[in-house]
Amino acid sequence: MKNFFPYFESDASEIPMVEISTSIWSNFVINGEPIPKDDDKLRNVKWTRLVPEQTNFLELNLHPSMKTEFFPERMRLWERLFLVPSVSRIVKH
Repeated sequence: MKNFFPYFESDASEIPMVEISTSIWSNFVINGEPIPKDDDKLRNVKWTRLVPEQTNFLELNLHPSMKTEFFPERMRLWERLFLVPSVSRIVKH
């Protein structure tokens, strides 16, 4: 780990998050899916592709999980301020 991230000590509190993020992003680049099948730390994470009507996303933290509606209150505020139709109103169901 020190070779890739020389500014972190081997026992730094950031290391678990760095490992999770690196694993997820590299697997996504290589396979098109973020969750590696052989990573025990991520074995309980079920990723689903983005569905615009649902606005689902993978929340990255020490216990990644799928979520819906990214900051819904903030998104509603931006939609009111800029009067841009939301994806749910644009996409035909």
